[in-house]
Amino acid sequence: MMKKIKVKKFKGCSDQDISDAILNLSNNMLTKTNDSKLKELLISLAIESWNISLFEAQGNDYKNEIKKRIPSSFSEEYKKVLTSFMLDFIKVKQETYKDIMKGIVSHTISYKDKKLELYLKTLPVKPI
Repeated sequence: MMKKIKVKKFKGCSDQDISDAILNLSNNMLTKTNDSKLKELLISLAIESWNISLFEAQGNDYKNEIKKRIPSSFSEEYKKVLTSFMLDFIKVKQETYKDIMKGIVSHTISYKDKKLELYLKTLPVKPI
């Protein structure tokens, strides 16, 4: 007689769970500005950071990938701050949410009662 196998249900994370994680990881920078355009840029860079974090760094460094995503028109000081933000985001994401490997393919930002809301579409695999 065959041994019975128990099947456990795996509770996956939803797009909303990932959205909440991104807002949580970005909160420190988001609270430092009231400028909605800057907040939207920070969220976009956080999403880029999330996707970058799904892959191993080339040469143990993500700086080349980050450099491609920060607008070249920004001042060197601004680039330095945003690079630091993205590196910190990647580090904490990999430590805190290491088992979540969903890639983000699109996002929408809206404001409800002056509160930023983030809606995501994800794939259950790493993005290309």
